[in-house]
Amino acid sequence: MSFGGGAGGGVADNERERGPGGPSLSGYLSKRGDKGIKTWKRRFFVLEYNEIAYYVDETRQNELGRIPLKGSTVPTSFTVGSQGEGYFQINTPLRIYYLVADTKSTMDKWTKACQKSIEMYHHRKNSLPPRTLLFSSSKASFSISR
Repeated sequence: MSFGGGAGGGVADNERERGPGGPSLSGYLSKRGDKGIKTWKRRFFVLEYNEIAYYVDETRQNELGRIPLKGSTVPTSFTVGSQGEGYFQINTPLRIYYLVADTKSTMDKWTKACQKSIEMYHHRKNSLPPRTLLFSSSKASFSISR
């Protein structure tokens, strides 16, 4: 099974760190449909912060959907196809997304970036200091701590 390049003929993988927002990555992957006939469609994916948006192409003018990474897992098991393409999945609380990258190297970038984003969100969520809310009025004063 071959998944050739989109406009421009190649995979456009752009990766950079996003400071407190986590990793950022973009490029072409193929996604298996979840309705009716399960066909593979080539889409342009963008990972920013804690979700992945996917589009018809790199112009990002026609967003087709979003994959939330909050509460998701990216299994470390994967399959390499006969032409070197890398199959992987993202398990969200609501569904499983099946994806394929043109190469195992590209798949490794995506799985690592997704796992890092999930870990950063989990770490940030669990390291928040307790929040204290103070209420006061002429009749009563009290505080609530989280």
